[in-house]
Amino acid sequence: FFDEMKNNPPEIVNINNALIFNIIAAYFYRKAGNNYAYLLQYKKCFYILKDYFLCKRKETNINKLWKDGSNPNSQINTVEAFCNLLENIAVEAIKAIGWTSRISNRPQILKYREIFGTDGDRTTNTARMYSELSNSSDVKEIILLTEEIKLKLYVTTSSYFNEIAYPPTFTNPYGTIGNKFTRMLELKYKCELNYFVIDSILGFSDLLKETNDDSFIEEKKNDLTTDPLIIKYKQKNNILKYLKDNFNITPPASLSSNQIQTTNETSQNFAKSIQDLIEFLINDSIYCLFEVIKTLEIFGHNYLASYSYLANAHYKLANWIDALENMAKITYNDVPKSHKDYAKKFSKHKNDYEKPLRELLGTDTTYYLEAHYHNELAIQHYFSAIQMHTRGNTYKEQLLNMYFLEDHFNDNLLHFCAASERFRKEMGLIKNKIKELKKKVNTSLVFKYDSYFKN
Repeated sequence: FFDEMKNNPPEIVNINNALIFNIIAAYFYRKAGNNYAYLLQYKKCFYILKDYFLCKRKETNINKLWKDGSNPNSQINTVEAFCNLLENIAVEAIKAIGWTSRISNRPQILKYREIFGTDGDRTTNTARMYSELSNSSDVKEIILLTEEIKLKLYVTTSSYFNEIAYPPTFTNPYGTIGNKFTRMLELKYKCELNYFVIDSILGFSDLLKETNDDSFIEEKKNDLTTDPLIIKYKQKNNILKYLKDNFNITPPASLSSNQIQTTNETSQNFAKSIQDLIEFLINDSIYCLFEVIKTLEIFGHNYLASYSYLANAHYKLANWIDALENMAKITYNDVPKSHKDYAKKFSKHKNDYEKPLRELLGTDTTYYLEAHYHNELAIQHYFSAIQMHTRGNTYKEQLLNMYFLEDHFNDNLLHFCAASERFRKEMGLIKNKIKELKKKVNTSLVFKYDSYFKN
């Protein structure tokens, strides 16, 4: 039945109607005075869109993705129009948050204006003030969900690159943490943003893969030298502007002209800044994902912070660890691989290269910086996610931690998140990830029979 629905959905089954029905439900909940459910219906819209784009991730043309169900010939023609729609839904959700908190945020805003002395100009410091209100964690969840979807849309067209601020103004190391789930959303978004920079801006996303190919390492080592970098970013003004505005990387003047001058000091500094930025993005992403995993391991799992969520964090962490390993090889400039002291010298270089990360994570944590370790954990947690929907052992263990008196079985959000994960399972997204990871893990020496009895 599901396969038939998936291959030949009836006319009523489309993304527009899914959103419209949720918004209509929100209207009736508000009319009935149930402000929490009113807010929840708007939140559901964002999670529905995330799942939708996840299933359509290979489709880069938004015009083909988004059609009006009542008129098959109509389309939203631009990314901008769709992002405006997202922001309008977000504004309605923020209004709903105000209702659930009895508009307690407005007196706080007045107090902050008095402290900052900005009564005369109400547009000054709004992001700074609004991110520290009593309802800021709920608002931040909406903003993060909105920006994550917009990020996936902006990467389809370079004309919108400068709409993506780095670092985002609504996440900073000095802000308050309203709840752990919002904190995980922050960390996950920062990781997505790092990938956007290394992929769409810098063009080095191929570093995020396991490789023992010496020719690939030599190729990347050459690509990160001055001359190839100058040629790579020649006259790409939108990318150069993004690097200058967000990372204070000043490109050589020759990059905006027809002349190529690569010998001057400015060009060499530009190349060094690009390499430093890549290293920062890798270390920052590993830190963010370690924090997400640590939070889930401490506070446990449910349908909201699910096993597939944890598995996805391990999956992405393994890719960033591969990038760390590749950069260690790229920056190694001592004796060649054929030399008898290569293993010892490369090991020392790798330890020195990972020192900033060890200081960030703690010494013990760095012993878990191995890609296959996280790939195997990802497989394990993906299987646990499947068991949650097939009455497996993980599902039975989860039931032991659910209580009628705490209203776990009547929680609308948990039921929605369970349905969302079940949708991803039935669409084959989880099984496809398991197949991909098994191919990677099977190359490990741990799974080679000869590793256990031959020298």
